[in-house]
Amino acid sequence: MKKQPTRAHVPLGNPVPSPQPNDLFLSVSPVPSAAGLARTFVEHRLNALGMADLVDDALVVVSELVTNAAREHREHRPTVPITVRLALTDEGRPRIEVTDRSPNMPRLRNASPVEESGRGLLLVTAIAREAGYKPVPGCGKTVWAVL
Repeated sequence: MKKQPTRAHVPLGNPVPSPQPNDLFLSVSPVPSAAGLARTFVEHRLNALGMADLVDDALVVVSELVTNAAREHREHRPTVPITVRLALTDEGRPRIEVTDRSPNMPRLRNASPVEESGRGLLLVTAIAREAGYKPVPGCGKTVWAVL
């Protein structure tokens, strides 16, 4: 039986680690197909790392983060790509990061049952062991989740 993760929080200002030699990066345009490219990227990397048991959760997380970033990013910097980073924590857990140039910081919402959006970050925090975001100096932010 899969252990149910505890609900993660979305703190402000948690550190985004410096790039490491085994980190992989993907740059995608802020378009609707960006989430599909990011899912393929994450799925292949986790399978290569022998972490197939985390793929389903990772695909939900990266889909939500990239979809949010693409939507926000298109309004502010439509020609600048979004960056997806897949890294391993010191404990060997996958960490998915999505960096965009939108000045809007993420916020958890309580969407009504009739709203078509507004649940993405709730899904991410329900799946992730940890999640958060950090403003990027100048403009934008990195939103991350550890599985």
